[in-house]
Amino acid sequence: SMSCILIPTAIARLPFGLLILLLAMSSGALAQAVADRATVFVLIDESGTMKRDVHGWRKQAGALLAYSLPDGDALAISGFGNPGRDLALNPLLLGSGGVGEKNRAELAQRAERLGDSDNKTDLYGALRTALNRVGLMGSTLLKAAPATIVVLSDFEPDPAPEQNLRGNMCRELKQT
Repeated sequence: SMSCILIPTAIARLPFGLLILLLAMSSGALAQAVADRATVFVLIDESGTMKRDVHGWRKQAGALLAYSLPDGDALAISGFGNPGRDLALNPLLLGSGGVGEKNRAELAQRAERLGDSDNKTDLYGALRTALNRVGLMGSTLLKAAPATIVVLSDFEPDPAPEQNLRGNMCRELKQT
């Protein structure tokens, strides 16, 4: 089964309204999701409402993850906004030298280059795309490096999701 962690708004709400959502997937209990390695997918909101993030904290958080995750973890960072947009969800292996170090720099730069000009916030479409990507990992890789989805957003979806999707997102995630 998959675990869904929603960080309480009082803890996760930053001054400009940015919320952080963590979704940890594993084949067992949440405690099992903490493994020696992880595969982390970071989705960063690039919609126009993110102009309120005048300090670029969501981009800084993405860059910080690129340099903070342990060697051996894999990380993908992608902006999201307009529906139908291609998301960069191919995780890169992180390390302290060689390719791993270059991947850290590339991912940090990708996060720092993200904007705030998309006309829409397809939050649920981005989550569905990330979940589909996790599904491609296979059970062996998921057990060795459990997947985590991190969303940096103000959580103002546009287009608005169907009413039942909004209320059932954790249940949907657990079934995926």
